[in-house]
Amino acid sequence: MAKLTFSAQSGRKRPIKPVSSKYLESKIRPNIEVSDGIRPALPLIPLRYLPVKFQDVTTEQWVVIPKGRIVSAVMATNSINEPSSEHLEIGHASGDIQTGYASELDGSTALSLGADTSYYGISRNILGLMVPANGGAVFEVTYDADDVSANVPSVVNTGSPVAAAEGYTLPANMPIGIAMYDVYQDIRGAHLNYELWKNYGVLAEHVIKLPFVDVYELEALSEVSANSFTNLSGANDAPLAIAEAAGGYEAVEKYYSFLTFNTSQTGHGLAGSLVKSDVFGNFAMQGASLAESRNTQTVGRLIGIDTRHPKDLLETVDTYWDQFQTGTKTAGVPENLYDFADKIFTGCGITWPSDKDKAIYIRDAIQAGAIGYAHIQISLR
Repeated sequence: MAKLTFSAQSGRKRPIKPVSSKYLESKIRPNIEVSDGIRPALPLIPLRYLPVKFQDVTTEQWVVIPKGRIVSAVMATNSINEPSSEHLEIGHASGDIQTGYASELDGSTALSLGADTSYYGISRNILGLMVPANGGAVFEVTYDADDVSANVPSVVNTGSPVAAAEGYTLPANMPIGIAMYDVYQDIRGAHLNYELWKNYGVLAEHVIKLPFVDVYELEALSEVSANSFTNLSGANDAPLAIAEAAGGYEAVEKYYSFLTFNTSQTGHGLAGSLVKSDVFGNFAMQGASLAESRNTQTVGRLIGIDTRHPKDLLETVDTYWDQFQTGTKTAGVPENLYDFADKIFTGCGITWPSDKDKAIYIRDAIQAGAIGYAHIQISLR
């Protein structure tokens, strides 16, 4: 057997060919693309002072922004501090210090009522704090018993939960997208053994389907009292300062995102008409003219509305009560649309003839065009 020798071996090598200068590029100029813009890759968390909407029956956590709601964001550029500050603040032009509350939104006060530290502060990867869009109108947020139960932190009494009827002012803002999911309350630091860490994104380009209300057709129903819904929907983008006064809108606002319009006005409810946000972040017609142009408040365009229910013989599917399924108990109306209509009628104090089943009444109201589905092309790019 031949012996292996490890000495006097010839070396093997391959020369390295220099890259032609025409193929070189700078190593310090990275790709600027973040996403295609349909779902901007922008991590947001909700403003911790937002009033709660409803409690999720599964997670038992409070939702502050229902899915489908038009949203804006509070960012460092809204600060009233010096440019070097890392705080995130609501951008009051004068600071509003004289109003008796602090506008600071830097996460330094946890939901655990003063037990917060930098560990529970806002992560540096967070772009901003998500808030409902308000159509460019300053809006006064008012808290109720649910907010007290949810321990929403107070901006008036630092380190304490809110009190009923307490509030704060949400300055005028511009839309950045649509909430893709139900956004839960920020509870960082509230519990020693439980956290709900979640970043949220938005939709900027998409076709969505939401319930709608035509207040003209709704009030045409003989049992509906005047202004039971229109006070809150607003005609011609009127300010909605009396938001809590209209029970019909308030009854669904905490659970659903939806479009409101009035077909007695030119251009309302027509395919192709532009839509914007009302003060709650719900959809409203941008104006009463078909010649309306896009502006900073435009969020998209109405493709069309659908009141053609029931479909596919669903009214013949035998169902039982409270089983959350379309069928005979909803007169073939989709379950979530039925629930939407039911909440509106209850909130407005609507009654129906004793000889007519509620499901049939709701179906007839939908077929009359008072309530239905709106198909909207979101376009915020």
